[in-house]
Amino acid sequence: MSKLIIGISGKKRRGKDTAALYLSSLLGAANAKTMYWATKLKIAAAEMLGLPTYHFFTDANKDKEYEIATGIFMTGRKFLQLFGTDCFRDLFHPNFWVFQFMKELSARKEGIILIPDTRFPNEYEAIKDQGGYVIRIERDMPFVEGDDHVSETALDDHQFDLVISNNGDLLGTNFIEPLKQFVEDYCR
Repeated sequence: MSKLIIGISGKKRRGKDTAALYLSSLLGAANAKTMYWATKLKIAAAEMLGLPTYHFFTDANKDKEYEIATGIFMTGRKFLQLFGTDCFRDLFHPNFWVFQFMKELSARKEGIILIPDTRFPNEYEAIKDQGGYVIRIERDMPFVEGDDHVSETALDDHQFDLVISNNGDLLGTNFIEPLKQFVEDYCR
């Protein structure tokens, strides 16, 4: 089997990681590996703030506030947005994180790679350039602060290989069945 890349896009808390977990179970853990564009970002952020790395890999901890300087508090998610996007992408180069990720990805010669944090056009294009697919997970949720950050909106107008409405039961036909069909159509 050659290498197949599947990006999963969507705003925060829409079900991207759940979709990756389900796809991994459908494809078999031996065949599918989940990787994140933001792994190195999250490790660096945890190191800078003196936190365990896992704090940036769970939604509950990303939504906690941390003291980033004396008397200055910010949620982990906001810190990641500012540090990863506004600092590295905007100040150094928009492809900084894509370049870092692709170096790691190039070591994998086969298998299916699931990327459930595909948020930017250059990430989308990197997947497409490799012959991969991008799935969009959508869910109706009330607007909260940070929902208008570019990391949440940059792919809103892109075309996806599959769009899933995650407004119902996760085990229902709106979420699971389209993923099953996607695997049959593109991964077998």
